[in-house]
This record gives sequence, C-alpha cells and structure tokens, in this order.
Amino acid sequence: MVEPWKETVIDERFCGMVEALKASDAQAELNQTPEEQAEAEANSERFEATCANAEARAAVFTLEKLAQKFIHKRIKIDDEVKAEAVENFGPLLIKYGALLPSWLSQYEQEIMALKSMGEIGWDVAKQAKKYKQEDAQAVAQQHSQEEHKEAA
Repeated sequence: MVEPWKETVIDERFCGMVEALKASDAQAELNQTPEEQAEAEANSERFEATCANAEARAAVFTLEKLAQKFIHKRIKIDDEVKAEAVENFGPLLIKYGALLPSWLSQYEQEIMALKSMGEIGWDVAKQAKKYKQEDAQAVAQQHSQEEHKEAA
C-alpha cells in the first residue's frame, strides 16, 4: 500500500487522522463475512483500475501537451496510440501508484533540476533559431535593397 504521507512533510493532525482511519478500516474488516471481504476486495480492485485508467489518460494527455509545447504546436498523438499507451500505463500505475517509487523519489531534486536544464536548453535553442532566421531575413533584405540601388 502506498503511504505518501510517510515520506513528506504533512501536518501532524493529518497523520493521526489517517492512522485512525486505518485502524477503523482494520476493525471493520474483522467484522466482515468472507463474502463481504471478497466483495470489498473486488470493489477495491475495480476502483484502482478505474483510477489507474484516469491517471494513465492524464499522463498521455500531458505527454501530448509537452510535445506540443516543446517540439511543435501541431503535434497530435494518434487516438489508437493514445489508447494503447493508456492500456500499457494502467498496470504500471496500479503496481506503483501515481507517485514516484521510493527508490526513485530519493532523486527527485536531481530529476527536477534536469527538467529545468532541459527547459532552459529548449528555450535557448528556440531563441537561437528565431534570431538566426531574423538575421538571415535582415541580410536578404539588405542584399535586395543593394541590388535595387545598383539597378537604378
């Protein structure tokens, strides 16, 4: 079970509330019949699958928007590819949850720094491309004006 509050700084009242709810749930499970337990487990699995599907769709949407932002605004991921990605991401999200796995969370600062470096690099590359195009247009315009003067 993923317990993200154990690895983050959260108000102490929240931790107490979560622990009380867990104890209440554990007591309720003891009072359930085997049929009720099986039904509760099936409901929990269906809920996890539904949440994983929604999270996977959000992840694919985010990837498409990132591609549109950083590569080209007309990029569109094909619906069939999106559906396959959602299908493939779902089990991973059920297995690990939407949070970073604990072995990877220790590198969160490095990942965020790398993300920022990538964004800066992309922004610099876009600016360089834009300025080169502007410079080329200015040179072409200057040559065109000089040719018109010589022809006149």
